[in-house]
Amino acid sequence: MVSDGLFHLFSTGLLVVGMYRLWRLERDGSREWKLRLWAGIALGAGGFNLYDGTVQHKILRLHQIRPEAPSQLPYDLVFNAVALLLVAAGFALLRRSRRE
Repeated sequence: MVSDGLFHLFSTGLLVVGMYRLWRLERDGSREWKLRLWAGIALGAGGFNLYDGTVQHKILRLHQIRPEAPSQLPYDLVFNAVALLLVAAGFALLRRSRRE
């Protein structure tokens, strides 16, 4: 419970810092804040799912995607592949926002 609370405290802190930085970009009249918003959403969702799929599903074995399945491997591979695609999309959007 303590580690879960610390994780959520840390992630909420990052959310607040990110929102402040986006607010500053928008306030300065920059148009790149919209791309950065979507980049942050993709990076956050993908990063969390990658953490969840590797640490919580495989290392700690806290929960599985489909516990009644005879093999977890196909589900874990797809889950982590989608997470990696979201992370890659987030980095691509972030890179694009820096060029504009």
